[in-house]
Order: sequence, then C-alpha cells, then structure tokens
Amino acid sequence: MARRLSRAVQIARDLLVEVGARTPEQIDPIESAKENGIEVTFGHLSGATARIYRIGSKARIRVSDQIVTEGRRRRAIMHEVGHYVLGHQLPEEGDLMSWFHASCKRRDKSEERDADIVAIEHLTPEPMVKPYCLIRPVDLDAVRPIERVFRASRVMSAMRFAELSPEACAVVYSKGGRVVWMKPSRGFPSHLREGTPVGTSSLAGTYFASGKLHDGPHPQYASNWFPTSTRIAAKSELIEHAAVIPEPGWGGVLSMLWLPDRGQASEKDRCVPGTA
Repeated sequence: MARRLSRAVQIARDLLVEVGARTPEQIDPIESAKENGIEVTFGHLSGATARIYRIGSKARIRVSDQIVTEGRRRRAIMHEVGHYVLGHQLPEEGDLMSWFHASCKRRDKSEERDADIVAIEHLTPEPMVKPYCLIRPVDLDAVRPIERVFRASRVMSAMRFAELSPEACAVVYSKGGRVVWMKPSRGFPSHLREGTPVGTSSLAGTYFASGKLHDGPHPQYASNWFPTSTRIAAKSELIEHAAVIPEPGWGGVLSMLWLPDRGQASEKDRCVPGTA
C-alpha cells in the first residue's frame, strides 16, 4: 500500500511542476486537465458530480451543473484527472459495457482512493498547506485560511487540516444522528466507526434532536463522543466546533474535535484507525 499511495502523491506533485503551479493561486484543475489533453465541460449529469470518458483518442470530463461550490467543483474535476493520470480504465463514448466496467460503483476501491489522493495532493499539496495546520486553538475557524487560499471546500479543508496537524484533533461527518466517517490526526487517540450513534449531548447530537446548532467552539466532556474509549478519559476536555454542510448530496454535520490537553501527542498515543 505504501508504494501505491506514494505513487499517487508523486504523480500529483509532478503534475504541479508540469503546469508550473508554484503557489496556491496558480493551482487550477482545468489547466491541469488541459495539460493532459482533457477537455472539461459542464452540464446535466445523473448519479455523479463528474465523469471522465474517452472520445476516440481524446478524453473529456463532464462536470455536473448541480455543484454549487467552487471547492467541490475543483475536487470533482481533479478526481477525474486522477483516474486519467493513474492509467485507470476509462469508458468509451457510446460503449455501454465500458461504462459499466469503469463506473465508480464497479471500480476497485483502491482506484477511487488513489484518484482522491491525486486530487487532494494536487489541490492542497502538503508542502504548501502544512504551515496552515501548525496552529492552535483547533476549530473550524482555523480551517478557513485553507478554504480561502486553496479554494477548497469546507469538508476537504477540514480533513486536510486534521491529516497534517500535530494536535490531537479529528473531523467527524455525521448524518441522521450517526457517524458517516471520521478523519483523525496522527495524534488523535481514538476512532469512531461508521454507524456509531452520535452522543446526544454533543453539538452534532443536539442539532439532530432540535434542528439548532450552537455557534462557535464548545467545551464538553470527551465521553459525549467517546463513552467507551479506553484511550480517552471520560472527563477529559474536548472542544467541538460544528457546522451544517448544506451542499446537495450532503446535509449532515461536520464536527472538528480537539483534545487541547493532549498537546502534540507522542508516538505511543497515536491512534490506529478502527481501534478505540
């Protein structure tokens, strides 16, 4: 896996060099697509935010006109470029069987993950983003500079922050009162599985019960999120800052969680995803 992931990262960074993007404002997924001879179009698209396909010897990306934010649109385009530069099978225009085999639902999960890595590393390259992640306090306000400078979505920016932060923090997306996914920092000591019920006393849990969301960071006991964890004391202070993600296809709550007393956690405290 390490070889595959490093290849995707390297391809993303090599493409930055090829298009001459040395600063965040120079990163443009449409230009990166053009560098590879890919045409980008916009219009109606069912069942996906974007799709790439071949027309003879050329390739085209069609992007859904239902995407309402620039950050999500940029990632959708770059994800499809990722499939192309990684050499993944692309459907042919007019060939239904090739569309079936190359659809996202049929692709190997590793191909989707690698295309995501190319998109994330190209649009928010670690060497450029990391300085924005070396700050505290940790909350969604700390994520805003990444959103603004790299023209990234709130979700992608928060995930990138957690990935590169030395703090004990995590981003959790929940919907309908249950965890959909969690992205912890390397120093966060616990993990929540998909489908885990959200604590009713957390900001996210309160929102699902009342439809109202507390504005700003909110201190609470860690047990509100991790009641059974053996790695986090129940009465440890946990800061949650939450926001509703109203984009089409989302509609849930994004929570940034931070354990301020952990500081920059040591190697022995670091979490292995899937354990608690």
